[in-house]
Amino acid sequence: MDSLPPPQRAAAPCSPAAALPLNGQGTATPTPMDIAPAAVLLNNSQATGAPAPVEKPPSAPVNGLEEKGASSMESLPPAVVRPPPDRPMEPPCIVERVFREFTYRRVALVRALTTDEKAFSRKCIPGMVSMYLYGHTDGSWEVQSLELPVSLGLPKPKAGINLARDNMKHQEWLEHIAMHCDAWLIRISFFLAAKLEPSERDRLFTMINSLQTVYETFVSSDTYRRICKNDFGRG
Repeated sequence: MDSLPPPQRAAAPCSPAAALPLNGQGTATPTPMDIAPAAVLLNNSQATGAPAPVEKPPSAPVNGLEEKGASSMESLPPAVVRPPPDRPMEPPCIVERVFREFTYRRVALVRALTTDEKAFSRKCIPGMVSMYLYGHTDGSWEVQSLELPVSLGLPKPKAGINLARDNMKHQEWLEHIAMHCDAWLIRISFFLAAKLEPSERDRLFTMINSLQTVYETFVSSDTYRRICKNDFGRG
C-alpha cells in the first residue's frame, strides 16, 4: 500500500496586530465602542465560560396599581402652611380680679394719708400745676400732675388737691382728699367691671362695701388725731 501523506497542520492564526487596520484606512470591522453592550456581555461570557446575564424587561403594572399610586401622588394638594398660634389672650375681667386691684389701690391711698402723710403733704406744692393722688395696683402711691397721662384711659382721680391746701385747715384738706379717693376707687372699679353680669356687679359691690372706706380709715387713725390736736392748738 502507498503510504498516506502526513497530516497537515492548521494554519496559525494571524497575530492581533496584523488584524488591526492602519490609521486612516477604512475598515468594515466594528470597533469596540460600536459593539452593543449585549454583544460585549456575550463575548465576555464565552471567554470566561459563565452564562451571560439576561436582561429582564420592565415589569408591567399589576392591575394599574402603580399607575394609580403615581397619579394619586401627583393629585395630592400642596401642604398647607399654618400660621403660628396666637398669643394667649388676657383672662377675662372677673370679680376677684377687680376686687384685688381695688384692695391694692385702697391700701396705697390710705398709706399716703396716714403713714406717709408728711411726705405726701410735701409733694403737694400749692404753687405747682394741678396735681392728684394716684394709687397703683402694686400698693404704691404717687402724686402726679395733669401733664402726665394716665395709662389705659382709666378714670382720673380728683385734680387740684395742691391748690386748696393753703385755703383749708390741714385736717379738713386731708378729709377732702380722702372722700375723693373713695369716689375714684368706686369709679375705676365699676369702669373695669362694665362687662360683668348684674349679679357679678352686685357681688363686687358687696365685697367692696365689706371694707372700710378711705375716709373711715383715715379719721380713725392716729395720724388724724395728731393732726386734729395740732390744728386745735393753733386755733
